[in-house]
Amino acid sequence: RHLPLACFRTRRLVAMAASTNKTDSLAALLTRLDVEPKFHEIIRELCGGEQCYLNDIEPEDLQGQCAGDSTVIALPVARGLVRKLSVALTDQVGLDKLGRQTPVMAQLANPASGSDVGSSQIYPAAQARSPLQASLWRGAGDEADSLRCSLHGLVQHGFCSRRKVLTMLLDNSGSMRDAWPLVTEAVGRVVSEKLLADSSVSVAVLVYNTEAVEVAIPTPDVAGSLPETLRTRYAPRGITDFSSAFALARCIIDRQVGGFLSTGSKLEEVDVATLIFTDGKDTSAPPLGMASKAATEKAVDAGNEFRAWLKELGCASYTCTAAFGEHHDPEQCQRLSDRYRYINRSEVLATWLASDLGELLESAGQCSLHLELPPMLALEEPLPPALPLDTNGCLDYEVWLRLDNSLACRDQNAGDGATLKAVVRDSSGAAALCGTVELELAWQPKVGTLEARLFALDAAELRLRQIALELRGQRPSRCQLALLRERLVGAKVQVDHVREAAEALSSPCTGRSLLRLRLAELEQRRMRLSYALGHFDEDDQDTRCLGAVGIDAVLRDAAQHPPPSPGVVSALRRIEAARALPDLLVGDVLSDFGKQYAYDGPSRASAFEIAAAGDALFFPLTQGAEGPELASDLAPISFEAFQLLSDGGTRAVEATWACEAKPIISMLGPPVFVSASHFSRAQLFLPDVIRQLAPAETRIAADGAEKALLGVLGRALLVADRMDTTRAFAVFLAARAIYAVLQSRSSSDGREGSMLASAQKEADDFLKKPGLRSKSDLHRLAGAGLLVDAWSLEEFRAFGAALFAESARRAA
Repeated sequence: RHLPLACFRTRRLVAMAASTNKTDSLAALLTRLDVEPKFHEIIRELCGGEQCYLNDIEPEDLQGQCAGDSTVIALPVARGLVRKLSVALTDQVGLDKLGRQTPVMAQLANPASGSDVGSSQIYPAAQARSPLQASLWRGAGDEADSLRCSLHGLVQHGFCSRRKVLTMLLDNSGSMRDAWPLVTEAVGRVVSEKLLADSSVSVAVLVYNTEAVEVAIPTPDVAGSLPETLRTRYAPRGITDFSSAFALARCIIDRQVGGFLSTGSKLEEVDVATLIFTDGKDTSAPPLGMASKAATEKAVDAGNEFRAWLKELGCASYTCTAAFGEHHDPEQCQRLSDRYRYINRSEVLATWLASDLGELLESAGQCSLHLELPPMLALEEPLPPALPLDTNGCLDYEVWLRLDNSLACRDQNAGDGATLKAVVRDSSGAAALCGTVELELAWQPKVGTLEARLFALDAAELRLRQIALELRGQRPSRCQLALLRERLVGAKVQVDHVREAAEALSSPCTGRSLLRLRLAELEQRRMRLSYALGHFDEDDQDTRCLGAVGIDAVLRDAAQHPPPSPGVVSALRRIEAARALPDLLVGDVLSDFGKQYAYDGPSRASAFEIAAAGDALFFPLTQGAEGPELASDLAPISFEAFQLLSDGGTRAVEATWACEAKPIISMLGPPVFVSASHFSRAQLFLPDVIRQLAPAETRIAADGAEKALLGVLGRALLVADRMDTTRAFAVFLAARAIYAVLQSRSSSDGREGSMLASAQKEADDFLKKPGLRSKSDLHRLAGAGLLVDAWSLEEFRAFGAALFAESARRAA
C-alpha cells in the first residue's frame, strides 16, 4: 500500500533523473553524418532522442514514413540512411573499427604516459582523396618482435547509391547428386523475398553441366518456389564444363550491369558479386566425363579470362566459391575466388551464409592495399589482392609485421625516422587513401587492458593462419608434426590469461562478451587444425577420414584472414559506444537503501566499478506461473556476469552467491537506476535484454517490446503479503528504471510522445473508462499505474480498487 504514495511523492525526482534534452546534440550528430535535415525529426522519434539507439533503427522502420518535406521514404533511401546511422556509435570515439584504442586516444586516456608516446602521424598524399588512419601496436614478451598495423579509412561513400549484381553459378553435373539438396537450400536462403524486392539488387541464377542454362527468377511473392524448381527441373546430370558456365555468366553480368547503367548509375557505383557452387574438377575435355590435364588447363584458362574480364569491367567485383565433396580442386577454387569455403556439412553451409555471404552482399565495394616497408620490417603473411569495404565504404584491415632484430643489432640507427607508408587504391586503381606512421611510435598496450588482450588474441590467430599456410600441400615428418602440435598448444597457452580474465567473476572485465566470442572462434580454428594434423599422424586414433582434398581445403580455409563475425562486431560497437559516453560521476551519493542495490551479486563490485568496465547492473528475474517475476530479495547482477554464467543467455542460472535460498535466474529485467551516467551505459545492453524478455512475456503489446517491463513490474505486486520495506524499495527502484527506459523511447503505436506517455494513457483510460477494462492486461496496467505523474493520491487509490475489482470479476 506504500508503493503508490512513494511513487507519487518522488515522481518529479524520477522525471528529472530520466529526462535530458539531447535534441541539439542529436541534430549535430546527424548533420555530421551527412543526414539531410528533412529526416532529422523522424529519426529522432525512432531513437527517442537517444544516440545509443540509432543502431537499432532498421530500413523497415523508415520505409513509408514521411520526411520533413512530405516525401515518402523509399526502401533504397531508407537503407542509405541506416548505413549512415550505423557509424554513429563508432566514429565518435578513439577506437579503430576493429575495436582497438588508437594510439592518440590511448595517450589521451593515459595523460601521464607522456606527450610523445603513441602519437600517430598521418600525412595524406597529394594524389589521395583523404588520409588513412594508421595505428601501430607492438607486442611484449615472446611477441616483442611482432607489430600490428591497424588501418582505417573511408575509401568511397556509402551504400546509399550502390547497386548489387548477384550471379550464382550452380554445378548440377551428375556428381552433384548428393550435394544438390544443400545447394538448393543455400539458394533458397539467399534468394529471399526481401532480396528480390530490393530494386538496388539484381539477381541471376544459372546451372551448368555439359552446358550452361539460365534459371528464371520468380517474382518476390513466390520467392520460395525457386528451390523446388531447382530440385525438380534441374536435377543433376551430365559432366562439368566451367568454360560454358563462365561464358554465360559474362553475358548475364553484362546485361545486369547494363540495366543499372541505363537507369543513371555509374560503373563505379555497381558491385558485381559472383557465387560459384561446385563439387568437382572440369571433365569437359576428351575423354569426356574424366578428369584430365587438358580439362584442368581448359578450366584454368576460362577462369583466368573470367577474372580478367571482371577486372576490366570497371566495377568492384567479389567472387566466392563454395566447394562440396572430395573431388573438387582446392587450388583452382582458391585461384578463382576472393573467398573459398569447403562445405562438408550443412552446419558449415549455414556459417558461410551468415558470415561470408553477408559480407559479400553488404560490402560497398573493394580496394587494394600497397605498403612501403622500411628495411627492418617484413610482412608476417601475404597481402590479399583485394580487400572488401564495409557497408559505409570504409576499409578496416590489420597488417602483421615482423621486426628483424639482426638488422637492428648491426645498425643501431636503422630504425631512426623509419616510416611505414600505406596507399589504398579503389576499384579503378586510383589512390583513394594514403598514410604513414613512424616505427618508433609503435604503441605497446598496457598489460591487463582490453587492448592487450585483443592483441594477444590477434597474435594467436596469426600463428594459426601461419601453421595452416605452412601445411598446405605438405606431408610433415614425425618431427615436424610434433613441432606443429607444440605450436598449436602454444597458441592456446598464449591466450590463457585472456581466458582467465574473461571467465573470472571476482572482478569486472571490460569487454567480457567480446573476449569470450573471440576465444571461442580461436579455439574452433585451433581444433580444426588439430583435426587436420591428426590425418598426418599414423598413430592417431581418430577413425574419421577427411581425405587429401578435404584436408587441403580445410588448411586453405584456415589460412585465410576472415572478417569479424556479426557477434564480434556487435560487441565491439557496444564497447565503442560505452567509451564515447561521459565520464562516470563517482561522487554521486547513494542512500543507505540504495547501497544495497548498487553492487553486483556475483563479484560484489560496486555499480561504479561495473560501469567503469563498460557494464551495467540489472535486476534478475525468475520464472513464475504468470511470467517472469522480479527477484526483489536478490542482489542485482551485471549484464556481462549473467552472459558468462548463462552461456550467452541459453540457460538459467542458480544464484549461488545468495545467502539463504538459491533462486534460479531465468533472465534479466529492468536496469538498476544508480545514476544518470550508469543508466546511459545500461541502455547499451537494453536491446539484448528486451529481446530475451519479450518472447517470455506472453502479453506484449504491438506498440513496443520495452513494455514487457511493465508486466514484470505489475507481477512484483503479487507478493504484497510479503512486501517488507526492503522489497518495497527494490520494486520502487525497478519502477524508477522502467520509467526512465520508457521515457527514452518514442511510442511506436502511432501516438505522439514517448512509450511512457502511451503507458500512462492506458492506465488513465483504465481508471476513467470502465468499458475498456475487460480487454486489458492487468499486470501491465498495474505497472503502468505506478508510473503515472498526474494522479493524486486519491486517484492512485481508485486505480488500485479498479484493478482489484476487475481481477475479482475475472476470477469469478
